[in-house]
Amino acid sequence: MVMEVRDSLEIAHTAEYLNFLKCYFRAFSGILLQITKPQFVDNPEHKLRNIVVEILNRLPHSEVLRPFVQDLLKVAMQVLTTDNEENGLICIRIIFDLLRNFRPTLENEVQPFLDFVCKIYQNFKLTVSHFFENMAMTGEDVKPMDTSLSDQGINPATATGSQLNPSTRSFKIVT
Repeated sequence: MVMEVRDSLEIAHTAEYLNFLKCYFRAFSGILLQITKPQFVDNPEHKLRNIVVEILNRLPHSEVLRPFVQDLLKVAMQVLTTDNEENGLICIRIIFDLLRNFRPTLENEVQPFLDFVCKIYQNFKLTVSHFFENMAMTGEDVKPMDTSLSDQGINPATATGSQLNPSTRSFKIVT
């Protein structure tokens, strides 16, 4: 169903955009913040989260979006700081676009993003060590910085998808 919504997103370019946001924004937020959890393997739950983040990224930044901007920024920040790099990269685009288009409204909301950037750089040495030293010596799988797959409710032995880097350990996010 989410794929159908994504594929028919041209409604966001019509007079029905506000009604679309009123109906779907809370559902999208709920999917990302309550119903699903960040995933670090490519599985159906990751795909659902990824499609929802893609939809949020494709929303036009017109005045119709203004009442939802604060909440959209909070959702994007939550996903950026807890999710994998694929969803994190999309959230960075959402955040940059929101800050560019709604700067006066969001001036007080910049600090959490700057805190995240500082955390990434403070942990950069550990990230480099993790990828270049540990993996070269042990062939160890990539795991989130502060958590393991089992902490995310995923059994590494039964995970069927490919491994996804956490956004906090991503060279792409740093770039």
